[in-house]
Amino acid sequence: MRRYRHFYSIINSSNVFLNRLYKYQRPLNDAEMGKSLQLLIRFDKGEWMITLTDVENEVIAFEWLETGEYLDEQTMKAYLEKFLQGYNYDVGNAHLVICGEQFHFFPSGFSSENEDWAITINNVDNAVERLITEPLDNNTLELIYSIPESLIRVLDAVPLNFEITHQASIFYNEQSNASYQDAVCICLYRNYALVQAIVNGETFFLKRIPWKTQDDLLFEVMSLFKHFSMDPIEVPLYAGGMITQGSPVFHLLQRYIRDVFVVEYSSFQLLSHLPDLHENHLIEKV
Repeated sequence: MRRYRHFYSIINSSNVFLNRLYKYQRPLNDAEMGKSLQLLIRFDKGEWMITLTDVENEVIAFEWLETGEYLDEQTMKAYLEKFLQGYNYDVGNAHLVICGEQFHFFPSGFSSENEDWAITINNVDNAVERLITEPLDNNTLELIYSIPESLIRVLDAVPLNFEITHQASIFYNEQSNASYQDAVCICLYRNYALVQAIVNGETFFLKRIPWKTQDDLLFEVMSLFKHFSMDPIEVPLYAGGMITQGSPVFHLLQRYIRDVFVVEYSSFQLLSHLPDLHENHLIEKV
């Protein structure tokens, strides 16, 4: 696997107590010259990540800022503008992926039929937010979440048309395409997991859960099996993200669930080029 080197610096900010900035850039190869590239922004509490990739999803440049809190509008705008100016490439597709922990999914048409019903997502404290309704792959469900209006203004200020989606909808659509009948699916990230329960081919549970220890994760997974009366001897668990066969968390889950399958989620690869490398010590500090 390619080893990435990063430049590490502590950046003082009046708005954010501590920022860690990781940067990487490589030159374009001959095959990439003259071709439009893809820009992806990952927005989450404590993370602001901008990634530039080629059509094969290989990383060309990135900036990954760890803050511990959400960035304010001025800081987001400054980082995005500086990135686009510094890596003066031809960007064809631009994507914003929201990784906020609070979202809801309902039958399709719910939001239009309940105009007076309000969701309070509170992704950002005391922020004015815009409610987003995103149809899921089979068009029978819709995911509802919100994003700060300040982030919308930041994106509107650059000459790119951003496609906005939520991390949970990408994860859901992958399970929908897999056509599972009865299953529990999880995707592990550094300090949280996306979990989904599928019963008779339909999703009954989709949530982001925090986890700090392997026992935390085991409790949440086994609670899903129990809540939906699924037998862990009969119903499989599909696990992806930061888990491998032979890893301690894999062995722990396998003690309680007969069939644990490690799968590759493209949603995890798409969003985790850099945290994944960082967590597996493939990014060297300089």
